Amino acid sequence: MRPYYLLFILITLSCKNKVESPVKVTTQIDTITQNRSTIDKVEDPINADTIIQAPVEVSKPDASISKPKPEKPKLPAPSTVKKSKPNTAVPSTKEIKVSSGTKNIQEPSKPTYKEGPGSGLGQGASGKPDRPPVQPEVIKSTIPVEKPSDAKPEHAPWHSLLQKYVSVSGKVNYAAWKKDRSGLDNYIKSIGSIDLNKLGYKEKLAYCINSYNAHTVQLVLDNYPTSSIQKLEGGKPWDKRFVKSGNTYYSLNELENKIIRPMGDARIHFALNCGAKSCPKLANQAFTADNVTTLLEKVTRDFINSSETKISKDKVTISKVFEWYKADFDDVIAFLQKYTSVKINPDAKIAYTDYNWSLNE
Repeated sequence: MRPYYLLFILITLSCKNKVESPVKVTTQIDTITQNRSTIDKVEDPINADTIIQAPVEVSKPDASISKPKPEKPKLPAPSTVKKSKPNTAVPSTKEIKVSSGTKNIQEPSKPTYKEGPGSGLGQGASGKPDRPPVQPEVIKSTIPVEKPSDAKPEHAPWHSLLQKYVSVSGKVNYAAWKKDRSGLDNYIKSIGSIDLNKLGYKEKLAYCINSYNAHTVQLVLDNYPTSSIQKLEGGKPWDKRFVKSGNTYYSLNELENKIIRPMGDARIHFALNCGAKSCPKLANQAFTADNVTTLLEKVTRDFINSSETKISKDKVTISKVFEWYKADFDDVIAFLQKYTSVKINPDAKIAYTDYNWSLNE
């Protein structure tokens, strides 16, 4: 019945559209009949509908139309590009082979310079270090350094000068000595090139005593005539640092208190001469490593038995040297007893004489 139903529809349509001819209607009926026969051959009528569908054509894109390319960002000129540096340096790792395998070790990061005025390693306004870090291996001193001599000190020239300008009683002829300065200046220069720290004990002790006395004479001659050494260098002649030994300069105070006294022999206080009348006298012979022990014993005995000292059983009147350097003598009475024939009571009274600072000439 279905073909007739279709025929009915077509007739109805033709009635509505009277413009169509009977021939066209007949052609349409034949077409429908042919399609029906094709449908009957298909087992599944539902899928058959897909067979008669016209293929769908997919239009290909026009090759002439290209996609828009993204524009590259414009970089600023090279001169305006700023490279940012990390605040902290990341330590790099380095592989080393050991007997048990491979081991990673960290290399220390490079130092960073903190900004700070006047530090030398700080950053200036430009952000760059004011100057590069100092490399010790490339530092070159512009000050010539005299290499200390390894030679032994020669005190014979000093001995000759003492014999010539110092009496047996210790009086110094400064007036005549001032006219003959070359010998003293040459001796002081020669011992100044020697490093006292390279000397043995006796050699060092003799060297220091001679150096102290020679520099005291030099100081007086540089300012002679004068009535007292206390009038020189603003009243502080012993603080002037002019005693050279190797590459070091000492004052007379430093030579005595930091080098000679720590050597532990209290007798040195009777060998060092300060250029005053009340000082232990300036010996008219030089100290050497060979005679330093016996000569120290002699000058100590001479001073304790001189007019500067009065010794009795119950009282001793002695130089202020014993008061100033009391710690070095420990027991003063026991020290005096070794150099006098008078038997002194251990609890004897001690008095000190006034010190005469007039020049010992």
